[in-house]
Amino acid sequence: MADKNLIEDIARSAAGTDICRSIVRGAAPEFISSWAGRNPVKRLIARFVSRSITKSFAAEAAPSSSHDNAEVVNDEVRENFRRFIEAVDFGELKEALDRSSALSGPYIKMINEELWEYPAKVVCLLAMIPALSNTAFTAAKETAAPLNRMAPDLLTDVILSLMRDIDIKQVSSLINELSELVRKIHTGSALIGEPGRPAIPEVFNKISKDLTDSIDIPLLLKAGLMFGEIKEQVINSISGAVNSHQGLLADRIMNGFRHSSSAASRMGRSLDSIEKNFNDRNLADLISAGLAEIDVQELSDSINRICELINRIHESDPDIIRGPLTQFFSSLDPYESAEAIRRTFDDIAESVKPAAPIILPPLLKGIGEMISSARDENPNEMDEALRTLKQAMEGGEK
Repeated sequence: MADKNLIEDIARSAAGTDICRSIVRGAAPEFISSWAGRNPVKRLIARFVSRSITKSFAAEAAPSSSHDNAEVVNDEVRENFRRFIEAVDFGELKEALDRSSALSGPYIKMINEELWEYPAKVVCLLAMIPALSNTAFTAAKETAAPLNRMAPDLLTDVILSLMRDIDIKQVSSLINELSELVRKIHTGSALIGEPGRPAIPEVFNKISKDLTDSIDIPLLLKAGLMFGEIKEQVINSISGAVNSHQGLLADRIMNGFRHSSSAASRMGRSLDSIEKNFNDRNLADLISAGLAEIDVQELSDSINRICELINRIHESDPDIIRGPLTQFFSSLDPYESAEAIRRTFDDIAESVKPAAPIILPPLLKGIGEMISSARDENPNEMDEALRTLKQAMEGGEK
């Protein structure tokens, strides 16, 4: 009995050593993986069991949690790292990198010159790219295939378990740090720049100017047009393949309606959130503050300049707008276009008819007030316009 207790004490003491924990931590997952084999269910179970064993036997070796790692970094590690930082001359390191970037061009040029002495070998090297791509696609397919053999609920549980392991607090901390970084860059740009002239636009203006001065602009524009043509050809090829398949074409048409329905649902949810979070006074103040952010004077100046530009173009060439519009409307089929417009407006009128007693009185009243106001400001042209309208309506009655 004493021997049995002695053996148990020895086994218990051995199990608590770092060596024993390391052996179990390394060997147990291998045994479990061999037991699971290729069975997806067993492999899923083996994964969770292996993870639990690894965490359990690693807990004593790493007593601190993932949220409190201060004790993991001891003074010796910190001192060694400090000595490394003190010993490294980062100025020399930067100078070496600067020199390497300057020297890399001639070396790369030399390598290419020697390689192109053997064009067949260069072609063989380039031919490896599709082969490597095919290998990557095959590997991705073979990796996805076992996942597709799993039951939907099991696969979803695995994906969700992986997502649950993400430390959201660390992600949010990263977002906070990046947001603060952007704020500081924006503030620093205003501080180091001239009053009313932040530094960032000045630097990017100089970079843009130097770039445009060095670029072959006609060639760039021509390349842009050619790229647009290539893009259009690719899109037309894909659209042709989709349109030739009735099912895909029908789904493409239905997607437009589905997106409209989704947009209406999102708008409804947004309105629900607004109604729940703001009372009438708060909402009015919010909209007023938002409208105050719009520079009305600058907007009106832009519209004035657009109108002025249109008038100058019209004075220079009166047919520049009239000609294309005349050609467009002359190309329309008179019967088909008239029939489509008539049916559309008939449907609109029939649909709006129940609301006509509500819509028409203020609408007609507003039109009448605008006519009276315009008549006071410009009586001659308004009288002529009203006479023309009256003659047209009387001619219609006859």
